[in-house]
Amino acid sequence: LGLTKKELSILPELSDVPQPEFRCPFRTPRCNPNSKFREADGSCNNLQRPLWGKAGMPLKRFLSPWYDDGVSSPRTLGVFGNPLPSARLVSTTIHEADSENTRNPFVSHMVMQWGQFIDHDITNTPVDT
Repeated sequence: LGLTKKELSILPELSDVPQPEFRCPFRTPRCNPNSKFREADGSCNNLQRPLWGKAGMPLKRFLSPWYDDGVSSPRTLGVFGNPLPSARLVSTTIHEADSENTRNPFVSHMVMQWGQFIDHDITNTPVDT
């Protein structure tokens, strides 16, 4: 992954990110371990850490974000300085009309929708700085 020694040194602490209620006004919900379903907001999915995965909670990143303008502009160069392909080229290459993936009887349009749901959930999640 091309991690620096500093980035590697903090990986163990990322697995036990402090509960955000120490810094935020969130209260830890009371979870019913016998409930057939978890909460719609994602709380109580992890009974030991009920706020993990809850809507609106910040995530700690494994790696620092890397943008062309340092803020939000998508990267145009790879780690070795080579130009990155456009997102459109990557998408059309992966989903080529005569690709075996497009003829898979076990993969439907729902797979794409699920991926988009996960992507938008991650993209719109606050980041713990």
